[in-house]
Amino acid sequence: MLSIATGHSVRYLTDAVAKGRENYYTGAVAAGEPPGRWYGAGAEALGLDGHVDPHLMEALYSHLRDPRDPRSRSPETWDEADALAPGHRKYRSADEIHTGLLESRPDAGPEERAELRAQAERSSRQAVAFLDLTFSAPKSVTVLAVAFERAANDARAAGDEEAAQAWEAHAQAVEEAVMAGARAVIDYLQDEAGYSRVGHHGGGAGRWVDAHEWVVAQFLQHDSRDKDPQLHVHQAVLNRVPCADGTWRTLDSRAIHALRGAAGAIGERVMEAHMTRSLGVEFATRPDGRAREVVGVSAEVMDLFSSRRRAVTGRTAEMLGEFRRTYGREPSSAERFYIARQATLATRAAKSHVGETRGEQLARWTEQCASTIGTGLGQIAHDVRARAQQASEAAAWSVRDVVDRALAGVSETKQAWTRSGLLRAVSDALPGNLRIRPEDVRPLLDGLTDAALDGAVPVTRPGDTTNLPASELLANGQSPYTAPAVALFTTEGQVSAEHALRAAMVRRGTARFTTDAADSMVARFATSGRPLGVDQAAALRGVLTSGAQVEVLSAAPGTGKSFVVGALSEAWAGLDDRRVFGLTPSQVAAGVLAEEGVTAATNTAAWLGAQNRLRAGSAADERWRLRPDDLVVVDEANMAGTDQLAEIQARCAESGAKLLLVGDPRQLGAVGPGGALADVAEHGIRYELTDVRRFHSQWERAASLRLRDGDTGVLAEYAKHGRLREGGTPEQAETAASRAWLADTLAGRESLLMVRDNAAAARVSAALRAELVALGRVDEQGVPLAREGWEGVVAGVGDLVQARRNGWELIGVDGNTRAPINRDTYRVTALRPDGGLTVAPVVERRPDGEVLGDPLALPPAYVTADLTLGYASTVHAAEGRTVDTAHCVPGSGTDLPGLLVPMTRGRESNAAWVVTTATAADTDTGQTFEIEPRSAAAVLADVLDGYERERSALAEREQDEMAARSTMTHVDQLADVIGRTVTVGRTAATLDRLTAEGAITPDQRTALAADEAFGSLERLLRTAELAGHDPDAVLSGVLADRDLTGARSPAQVLHSRITTAYAGRLTPHLTTMSDLIPSRVPEEWAAWMRDRAEAADTRRHELGAEVAEQPPRWALDALGPVPADDDVLARQEWEHRAGWAAAYRELAGYTDDRDPLGFAPAPGLAEKAAVYRAAHEALGLLDAGAEEADLTDGQLRARYVAYQREEQWAPRDVADELDAVHQALAQACTDAEVWAAHADASGVDEADAARLRADAAAAAQEAEQLAARAAVLEDADEARGRWYVHTAVTRDEAHRSGAELRARGIDPDEQDDRVTADEWLAAHLAEQADAERDRAIHDEHELHDPAAELLDEPVDAVETAVPDVREVSTAHVSERTDAAERRRIPTVDETAETVERAQAALAEIAARQQVEAARAARAAEDEQLIELGRQAEPVVEMDDGAELVRDR
Repeated sequence: MLSIATGHSVRYLTDAVAKGRENYYTGAVAAGEPPGRWYGAGAEALGLDGHVDPHLMEALYSHLRDPRDPRSRSPETWDEADALAPGHRKYRSADEIHTGLLESRPDAGPEERAELRAQAERSSRQAVAFLDLTFSAPKSVTVLAVAFERAANDARAAGDEEAAQAWEAHAQAVEEAVMAGARAVIDYLQDEAGYSRVGHHGGGAGRWVDAHEWVVAQFLQHDSRDKDPQLHVHQAVLNRVPCADGTWRTLDSRAIHALRGAAGAIGERVMEAHMTRSLGVEFATRPDGRAREVVGVSAEVMDLFSSRRRAVTGRTAEMLGEFRRTYGREPSSAERFYIARQATLATRAAKSHVGETRGEQLARWTEQCASTIGTGLGQIAHDVRARAQQASEAAAWSVRDVVDRALAGVSETKQAWTRSGLLRAVSDALPGNLRIRPEDVRPLLDGLTDAALDGAVPVTRPGDTTNLPASELLANGQSPYTAPAVALFTTEGQVSAEHALRAAMVRRGTARFTTDAADSMVARFATSGRPLGVDQAAALRGVLTSGAQVEVLSAAPGTGKSFVVGALSEAWAGLDDRRVFGLTPSQVAAGVLAEEGVTAATNTAAWLGAQNRLRAGSAADERWRLRPDDLVVVDEANMAGTDQLAEIQARCAESGAKLLLVGDPRQLGAVGPGGALADVAEHGIRYELTDVRRFHSQWERAASLRLRDGDTGVLAEYAKHGRLREGGTPEQAETAASRAWLADTLAGRESLLMVRDNAAAARVSAALRAELVALGRVDEQGVPLAREGWEGVVAGVGDLVQARRNGWELIGVDGNTRAPINRDTYRVTALRPDGGLTVAPVVERRPDGEVLGDPLALPPAYVTADLTLGYASTVHAAEGRTVDTAHCVPGSGTDLPGLLVPMTRGRESNAAWVVTTATAADTDTGQTFEIEPRSAAAVLADVLDGYERERSALAEREQDEMAARSTMTHVDQLADVIGRTVTVGRTAATLDRLTAEGAITPDQRTALAADEAFGSLERLLRTAELAGHDPDAVLSGVLADRDLTGARSPAQVLHSRITTAYAGRLTPHLTTMSDLIPSRVPEEWAAWMRDRAEAADTRRHELGAEVAEQPPRWALDALGPVPADDDVLARQEWEHRAGWAAAYRELAGYTDDRDPLGFAPAPGLAEKAAVYRAAHEALGLLDAGAEEADLTDGQLRARYVAYQREEQWAPRDVADELDAVHQALAQACTDAEVWAAHADASGVDEADAARLRADAAAAAQEAEQLAARAAVLEDADEARGRWYVHTAVTRDEAHRSGAELRARGIDPDEQDDRVTADEWLAAHLAEQADAERDRAIHDEHELHDPAAELLDEPVDAVETAVPDVREVSTAHVSERTDAAERRRIPTVDETAETVERAQAALAEIAARQQVEAARAARAAEDEQLIELGRQAEPVVEMDDGAELVRDR
């Protein structure tokens, strides 16, 4: 197995070499793990060979010092050693980034500062020193190495040194084979994934360069973090690599991750080939087909070496304590497991040892464990050696069979897959006993993979290399603009299935209701007290009346889709005895549908099986046979594979039944080939349910929709309500979430606890069971669970367990009337004499306890293989469930569906305990201090930003084709090449020429090169070129007029001269994209540049036609209606103008439906700015920002001050305090429940119980106080929100005015020019007195001002009757400055002040709204009078000046 993790410190690798290693299993004691070894082409080039020197490794990896410099070998001289590459980037902390952002927005209010803080937290990063590619041997290989080492020590103890050395050679051969496999991983990856990224990868111009010479330090280690035997090799790949151009850059880890499967497969096969050649061992494929194990190593012995660090219960803890006292050491992992299992095991066999003392019992268990290990290992060593001496022949296999099974394997998991995934599948399809040379492994796997690809269908195409200079191509001949290793493929069957689904979406002809009948159905639900929402009623009407063969009902979480499906079922079945079938991904979900009225509901696999049996002539499944006008509803269709949906659709089409796909494309996808629901929803009829009804809190209903859309801004809303918790490491987050779940459960709530994977579920569930045992809620003794990952865990009376397989065969067994259903949970009510369990479903939770359903007998075989504890689960087990509260543990590996599902399960509350300190699975204790923690919001923002929706294979192909045609691709690549081959160094060359000609002095030339503004000058010259000027002539001209003598910033001086000399002539005016190409380009690039420009123009014309065909809002607003087809010239002009706008929108990735272009690009993006200007002119838009530019300084100041006056009465922002109060409230509630439960547990000392009850009572009282405080703070927060909306226009104008003032060199917040009224008045009177002496005398009539008479005219009163709140209030200090402690609980007085301020603000808003309403009413009356005047009889004018009379 191969895992990939980021590394920050090398010491956890080098320190392990110095630590002593004692192996309980073999009796060996070593000085430490073996020293590391250098490997890789890059290491060889640097002269690194042999063992790794820790100091040299740290100098190289942490400080990037050149290892060829002797000074790199000592920490004392590291600073003096030559640098191999520029040092690791020193990322600014979130606080430093936040400070910088605030400097650019000095007028930011609390809401904007919070947004800037979130932006800073998302931007903060930690430099990666290396990638740790850990190659782990299969369990049987580790056991074999341990067995050989044990045999060597046994032989030496018996005095047989020769045998001991022979066994040691065997053990050494195993380790060398593992190292050979690890080296094969590196060889493959540095060849196939050795790339670095250059250029801007946010658009279409990102490039890759060859980087195949890796520096690797390999460390073989024998034990896991839990000190269980586990052979693995840490391979620290330096995150700097020499590229083809000689520059050292960081590695592109995406390619490495993409090829992980193939690299792991090659490494495993090479390791096996080495072991077969050196030891003669044979490998066989495991039953699950995932890997191969050594033949002769039994599963029973391997189980003793599995890591099972579980929480211990009371009796186990007592026995482990007895062990420490008796033997004076910690028990080994195997002893710990054995003792724990025996201590909690409840079987009939245990009765044979009645009367044993604890010491006798412990001694017996310890002896049994040692005997099992010793006998097992000794037998393995001899069995494997004996088998090797009678080696079998290499297995024979069919190429066609391997290829077909490999293609089937990858197609069962993904709709589109990579070559790496196929190579992994080829390796898995081959037999275990290949018996080939290690050097033949890669050619064999590569050749078979290529043969398999001959039968595949390409989904994505390699980048176009037409006319691209050969020097630009990668070493493999591909375009540098194409990401390596991520090309996608699919099968003909997958493509056919997706085409069939798309085609079905446009067919009609199934049963339909009349509109009146559908309306009657909707009305019937309303009159029966079950009214449908607007969205639900629209969906019901649509499905009933459309007559479409296939439709989609897309439903956001909590919108009541199950209720709608039930209503639809009732309506459909109520007419002409039509039938409704419900299909779900699991039988649990089928039960939910049945509760809503779809009685004929089952899981999809079972239904498809029944259809196959019906086709074969079975009569037992007749009730599932489809008839015309039946309705088939596939619920949670997002979790159904494309192959399943295609087969269901075909069955429905054959019988004339209607198919309704219900689900949410943004929730969990299919385990197999997916993306079908989203694909068909875009190509047919779709109904949307968007009115969320599940959650008790109104804010959470709106927030869940924003979370579903991937809006990172909603995280602040969740944080404000205390829903985002800083979890720390995975273990810390799991522990905290578990305690919160336990408190909810103790309080009688139905709660869900969702963790990352099944291994975490087993670990967390075992810990919770130990806690429940301590509380007396669960019996300590029970029966063992042996499902993979659950070894060492027992289930006893009181436990909540979860079925993991539909046990239909158990119906009728021991009186069972029903079967255990996969993912359903049950309460254990009794232990059965045969080692099985009696369980019962929890049908209701009441304040006085649970109500259980009918008992169910589970035999030992089912319990052992198909039962787990049900305290924690993965998100897949939670899909479709609704509970009281939910807790989840998301982290950096979570995706949007994996966050959306757990955060929408609970009616009352949904909390995320976020892993903020990400660690590798085997990170040593203490290494977490090397990792910079991140905020919960930052981690989840990355989850939302990084999510890419799963697409069908056809959608992936269309997306790839679109990207290849995109304006962004063509223009960004064109601009990239222009910058690299034409404009780079051009200005410097001109300056060199001018220096040689004497236009500037050498000192001035040097000053220009060092000037920070030089880049701005180069960009301006490129803009001038795009405007039609020769950049060489422009620069020469401004230098010919005057020299640069005395200029402090010569680049700024030249910039100013150019903008002045060419004022009004620096605006580019593109007619085609070819105008972007400079007049003089390298010959080798000329054809390629023309191709890009022509492709961009072709795309522009396409976009114009597409926009005219379906005009969006922005186009209609800017250009008016689309001219008719027969008005050819007008339509061509409309499409031409729309094409420029659409091309720029595609280039910039701008998607706003109303605003056509958005803001202009940054000044440095000359080509993009030229396209923006062309689009701007095509739409005839006014210049952006002209309003502020035309205002005087005084008008700008007035706008700026207007918002400052509004800030005077702003309610205080309490978002951070709300977060603190909500989290403290949740903690107090948790403490109260857990402490009270511990106080009531049996065996607790009375004094301890009294103390716990007192603490619980205090926590409950604190919770009451915090709940009250949270309520008033939420009112204040709502007032703040209303104020924020009310002052939005004033705030926007102030921000824009402030920016314009600063651009003019005026700081509107400058304190130096502030004066008091008295100071100003004294100065003003003094100025008047001085002016009075020189004032001319005028006659009185000359002083008359007619405008002054207007001051006496009555005007409407616009102010309220109450004092102006802007004059009597003072802005709170938090308006411009964050508190030193952001998240804190405010005092009672502070809360009271906050409430008072909020109430005053609400009163002001209400008064203003009344005035505005009165003004609007008067305006409406005036408009009505004017309209009445227009409607009066017309007046005509008579000839010869006669009086005006009305025309009758």
